[in-house]
Amino acid sequence: MLKTHVQMLKGIGPKKAMRLERIGIKTIEDAISFYPRSYIDKRKIHSFSDIEDELTGTFICQVVSVTSTRSFGRNKAMLKVQVQDEAQKAELVFFNAVYLKSKYQMGMRLMVFGSGRRQGSKISFIHPEVGVQGQVDAKDFLRIVAVYPLTEGLSQKDISGLVGHALPLGISEIEETLPELILNQQDLMSLQEALKNIHYPDDDEALARAKKRLIFEELFNLQIGLIYLKKNSTRPWVFK
Repeated sequence: MLKTHVQMLKGIGPKKAMRLERIGIKTIEDAISFYPRSYIDKRKIHSFSDIEDELTGTFICQVVSVTSTRSFGRNKAMLKVQVQDEAQKAELVFFNAVYLKSKYQMGMRLMVFGSGRRQGSKISFIHPEVGVQGQVDAKDFLRIVAVYPLTEGLSQKDISGLVGHALPLGISEIEETLPELILNQQDLMSLQEALKNIHYPDDDEALARAKKRLIFEELFNLQIGLIYLKKNSTRPWVFK
């Protein structure tokens, strides 16, 4: 399964497969080994009053009203969801997404993640990620999210979706690369556990331990390689 081409996965066509190949992803194994460049912590809850200019984060709010209009001078339908937290109102804006109108009802409690921008007294979010409380597990929404390196034509959603499909398919085939003695001495995670937590960390400690394991292995392999080169460089040259 690890050597299976990613194009065999749902949602990966020839064009997307070519774009993935540009960043070194050809197989399921490549996808599992494609590490995030950073992380976003969606667990911290902000208030709309925290937004002075622009702030990206998670907000808990309630739906006040829902309207759909057509943008002036543009052939675009626009959905506006007016929301309010304990102190202030804000607006969630979605272009060409009128079909979402029935999703939002007055009084509904939302978990919103996105970039809120203040213009005077008005706060707006453009296409934020929204979870409806009671319909979405808060634990799944309020978590540490991996941010991946990208190339033209690929989005974070593309990469996270790919990893989300590849990980359960191939993780059981990942073989341990370090001796058990070293794992115990250095208090290291197994390779499978580290790969799971580098993409989907359970918490800060699990992420730190996953990084520690993968960095240790990289340095360990480098050290072994240097020892090998040194050993071979001491052999006398033989001319034939």
